[in-house]
This record gives sequence, structure tokens and C-alpha cells, in this order.
Amino acid sequence: QDGVECGLTIQQQLNLKPFAKIIELKPRYGMFLIHTTLAEVLNRLWCVHEVDEALLAGIEIFGAIDTNRWTEKQFDKMVDTVYTRNAICQGQDREMLTNLIQERGGFDRLDEKAVEVRKQAKADLLAALS
Repeated sequence: QDGVECGLTIQQQLNLKPFAKIIELKPRYGMFLIHTTLAEVLNRLWCVHEVDEALLAGIEIFGAIDTNRWTEKQFDKMVDTVYTRNAICQGQDREMLTNLIQERGGFDRLDEKAVEVRKQAKADLLAALS
């Protein structure tokens, strides 16, 4: 619970499926998967869930990177190594999100999509650096 009097519990908030509702609005510019040099975005199961929701809704996904931070060598290390099934979150959320992802086709398809997005982001990075 967030401590607000008469507020919703975390579970009540999750039951409203906030990520799905936003993505169902079909954002005009798609969804951006933001890659940083500080943390792997797809190590967080909630982020993996957002990618899953975007795929389900047919939303185009783009990789976003800071061309002042990333080098081609850094990016090469992470382009093909995506293991969304290893993403972490709190225990009760993990079970719920894992089951949902498995029901929709599993983690392998999310890994494939992430690699596709990263390869395009790498091509964009190389174009920006040239």
C-alpha cells in the first residue's frame, strides 16, 4: 500500500492492469526500450512484462540509446545476449508475471524481439557515430 488514506493496495492497483491499459491506447510513436550503460532494462521482470504487452497489442518497439554514452564495443556485448526468463522482481509478482508470459507464448519470443530491437538500435548507433 502507498500509505494514502483510502488508497488502493498494490495488488488492487495491479489488478487494474495499468501497463496493458496504456499500451492498448496504441501510442502513436510506439514504445521505446531505453538502454543505459548503468543497468540492463530487461533484467527487471516488469519491463519484460511491458514488452510482452506491447507485442500482444501490436505496438512497434524501438531501442533508445544515448550515443554519447554507448560505444559500438559496449553495445556488441549486449545485443545478442537476452535472457528475459532471468529477469527479477518481488516473489508474488514474479509468479503472476511469469505465468502470464508463459500463457502468451513464453520468454523465447520476448528474447527474439529484444534481439531484433537491439540490432536495429545498433544500426542506428553506427549511423549516428559515422
